Amino acid sequence: MKPTITETSAGTIIFRKRESLEFLLLKNLVYEWELCKGHLQTNNLEESARIELFEETGLSGVIFPKGFLEKISYIKEFKNEISYKTVYFFIAEINGSVTLSNEHLEYCWKDLDGCLKLLL
Repeated sequence: MKPTITETSAGTIIFRKRESLEFLLLKNLVYEWELCKGHLQTNNLEESARIELFEETGLSGVIFPKGFLEKISYIKEFKNEISYKTVYFFIAEINGSVTLSNEHLEYCWKDLDGCLKLLL
């Protein structure tokens, strides 16, 4: 039986307003599309989400609207372990440009339907 781990992450659902709402997706190093997220850097969820946002996209100074905090949980199986993961997402509108870190191969902006096609 594979060992199990428990992980908690924080992230940001990034959007911009064009003809419709567009959401930022990042392609990770195993060619999967994802939202901006990462392991907790501090004990504060919002601070950790800001750190990850800056590290992965170069975006800073964003405002997280009060009252939005979405939690998702899922199980992910890797070669050597099973991860029980919980991610807390904030939301932010941005107008700046994205500068990818070396954690991602590319990014794209998609409307909601386009996001669902890439993420599901």
